[in-house]
Amino acid sequence: APKPQIVKQGKDATLSKEPAKAGKMIFKGWTTNPKAPKVEYKPGDVLPYDSRKNVVVLYAVWNLSPVPQPVHVTFDANGLASADLPEDVWLEQGGWLQLSAAIAPLGSGYSFLGWSEKSSSKEPEYLAGKSYRFDHDVKLYAVWNLSPVPQPVHVTFDANGLASADLPEDVWLEQGGWLQLSAAIAPLGSGYSFLGWSEKSSSKEPEYLAGKSYPFDRNTKLYAVWKKVVTPDYTLLARMTVSHCDSKALEIVWTKVQSVEGYDVFFARCGSNFKLKQTVSANTRHLRVSSLDKRTCYKAYVKAWKTVNGKKVYIGKASPEVHAITGGYNSKYCNARSVKLDKSSLTMEAGNSKTLKATVKKVKSNKELLNHTAKVRYYSSDPNVAAVDENGKITAVEAGKCRIWAIATNGVRASVSVTVK
Repeated sequence: APKPQIVKQGKDATLSKEPAKAGKMIFKGWTTNPKAPKVEYKPGDVLPYDSRKNVVVLYAVWNLSPVPQPVHVTFDANGLASADLPEDVWLEQGGWLQLSAAIAPLGSGYSFLGWSEKSSSKEPEYLAGKSYRFDHDVKLYAVWNLSPVPQPVHVTFDANGLASADLPEDVWLEQGGWLQLSAAIAPLGSGYSFLGWSEKSSSKEPEYLAGKSYPFDRNTKLYAVWKKVVTPDYTLLARMTVSHCDSKALEIVWTKVQSVEGYDVFFARCGSNFKLKQTVSANTRHLRVSSLDKRTCYKAYVKAWKTVNGKKVYIGKASPEVHAITGGYNSKYCNARSVKLDKSSLTMEAGNSKTLKATVKKVKSNKELLNHTAKVRYYSSDPNVAAVDENGKITAVEAGKCRIWAIATNGVRASVSVTVK
């Protein structure tokens, strides 16, 4: 007999479809009265809830000493005349039949789910490839699932804000067709690296990777996913000031540049051509030049370098030239002592502009500032984030952070940190 069934109190019970088995006797159904073997329920029937009973015992009703009857199993395409049906089968009563999957009905625009004894059924009771026992004549109706007619799928590509990107061409596919996203023609954007594609323009992570293949069952627009390339800061700034203990010497100091092997310092008297004064290692960022003429103007700049393929290569730009007078001043001009800005930090929206105001303090208040360069020169550590012109006007370009420098003739300087949103 089937295993006992447990049902929540207050709920009807759906009986197991599994019949009782006893040798060659034919199982007819179930009854609640063993003394009156009349079938009340068949496998799969619903047993109504009875609040008076916590336990219900069902007794098998048998057909004793049955006379085996031949069973006829027939098949119906269920409305699809063109279906390739299995042939009818005769079995001994209670015999088993494997429903072949190889000759399941085929109908244009439909997919076959299985068989049912009801022509209106949406779900199959019998599956192709499985074996079932039949004790009476049965007509099996095909159960179909209407398959949609495949539609062409259009896959398009969007550079996602980088108009200069080299995009793949749009593609038409069969519905569910696979497309390999070529890595060779991935979009290229200045200052960005390409990560892949996404169906959302705001995505920071790609759902589709270049060089991989993906199925598409609907029209899809793929947006390029970019990562901002952080440009190494090769900003090199020099400062040349008076040696306090020697009126014939100048001290040259410069900023550190990452991943270089050394620096070349170029030096000359103002009005003369620059010459390489000294080459120093990356750990050195200071040079003292002595035995110079008193109250005389000199100039200098610094270049960072490293070795590439056995050759010395300069990295980034040279520092801006700095000019200074030994002893701090002469009969007419003097060096700058300091630079002060009206702001220490700025937060800007891309496209907006703001102008800095710089104040230069002189070594001698009764002298003019040395004018071999502009009084104040402005530089940006990353012009891709914020650019600055010769008048100190800052223009925010795109999201990021950088530093704007204001530099006097001899290299003394001040800076402002800029954040662009």
